[in-house]
Amino acid sequence: MPKKSHIRVIALLGLLPACAVAQSAVPVIDVIASDTGMTVTGIVAGLSPSTIDAEMTISREDGSGSLSTRQSRKIDVGPDSRDIVATTELSTAPDLQMHVVLTLRENDAVIATSQTNIGSGN
Repeated sequence: MPKKSHIRVIALLGLLPACAVAQSAVPVIDVIASDTGMTVTGIVAGLSPSTIDAEMTISREDGSGSLSTRQSRKIDVGPDSRDIVATTELSTAPDLQMHVVLTLRENDAVIATSQTNIGSGN
């Protein structure tokens, strides 16, 4: 069985500026690593009813080459909802450098961003 490790990055509500309005969703980046690569999933965790435009971007570079991808979708969220924006499976080499960003917009305004960097160059 391949060895797996799991990383979860969640935007913390307590880090929002004091002037921010009540937030309706939180971005979650889920990274599962195995011996053969990684699975990256962008998740929108709903807090209150709203329509969210979610976008996940991934930039990856290693000995096998480079990759940039962007996936987005509109999601209707509600209290305690969890919806997947996108899931991407990547092969990786030991010299991996990866940057993942998940941005949530409501009424064309950014309400939350979560990001993670993996690798020595990040």
